[in-house]
Amino acid sequence: MIALTCLTCACGGPPPPLAKPAVITDTMRPRHPPYPPPRPALAPVTLDFVVLVDPRDFEAKQHFERGEAHFRAGDFAAAVQELIRSYERAPEPELILDIALCKDRMGDYRDATYFYLRYLKLWPDAYDRDQVQRRIDELNAWRDAPQ
Repeated sequence: MIALTCLTCACGGPPPPLAKPAVITDTMRPRHPPYPPPRPALAPVTLDFVVLVDPRDFEAKQHFERGEAHFRAGDFAAAVQELIRSYERAPEPELILDIALCKDRMGDYRDATYFYLRYLKLWPDAYDRDQVQRRIDELNAWRDAPQ
């Protein structure tokens, strides 16, 4: 007769169960080493420019990075051109928002409003929907105000 013993911690007891218990309470302490701890989460990257282009699409990423550099340098017209090229290769709604931000900074409020509305249409559940809608309302109020 062959006796099965625990190989994970060499305690000499029976091997650990094949499946996890459904619920582990404070009174139920596992005898064997716990399952491997989860990997630590990566720290989130915080930028003032949205970065959600698929990194596998190298051309789109290159255009996005050049657009971001132009945006940071204050060359919004060049940034728009690069962002449009990036959007053509990887149509992400966040790129439309970046284009709208550039148009807004350029003072082209009509186009900015168009791109803000397009962004909300492409991503109706956007996390920043309220902020974008407020900016659209501000631009419309400014446009409709008597000069």
